[in-house]
Amino acid sequence: MSGSLVLGPLTGHTEAVLSVAFSPNGKLIASGSLDHSVQIWNAETEYNKGRFTGHTNGVNTVAFSPDGKRVASGSSDMTILVWDVETGDIVYGPFLGHTNFVQSIVFSPDGTRIASGACDNTVRVWNVDGNIILDPPHSFQGHTDWVWSVVYSPDGKWIVSGCQDGVIRIFDAENGHFVSKPIKNHTATVWSVAFSPNGRKMVSGTEDKIVQVYDIKF
Repeated sequence: MSGSLVLGPLTGHTEAVLSVAFSPNGKLIASGSLDHSVQIWNAETEYNKGRFTGHTNGVNTVAFSPDGKRVASGSSDMTILVWDVETGDIVYGPFLGHTNFVQSIVFSPDGTRIASGACDNTVRVWNVDGNIILDPPHSFQGHTDWVWSVVYSPDGKWIVSGCQDGVIRIFDAENGHFVSKPIKNHTATVWSVAFSPNGRKMVSGTEDKIVQVYDIKF
């Protein structure tokens, strides 16, 4: 690996870029910014495919759907929007329910749902086949502080969330029940969580300057 620049700089945002994501096929890049916009770029030619506007505050997180046809964005305006990548139209949303900044979003592996984590201490799951919150439950409770990161397991059965209270929680994606005791190995904010491709391990990165890897067995 040379680490040499192969594309960019991609210019167009007018304020800080807070989140970026590749499409599943690697051909597109989505970016979310404090300028309230989502932008889509061709990852080979640098061509800007569009500037999507609709949020009224900064965009903290962006994620592509598994088929690459949609991009979801979560914002400090406390809403989530789902966009058509080709047209820039809002196809779902705004999803309303969070009462503080949305910091993390992720599509389920089958693309039918979105999980979100926010500064209202909750994880929520949304149905992207209709503009409704799944019920029950409409929100997953248990954290005592801001939720910074959420991720689905590769099989879609679990949602893992990392929190400012240093705790990692694992929820059943269907009913919001805990599938294990809270993981309390960190002493500071859990900024990021991720699953291995086979779903057998989970990794966390935190403000206490460490990365930890967990064996996931239930």
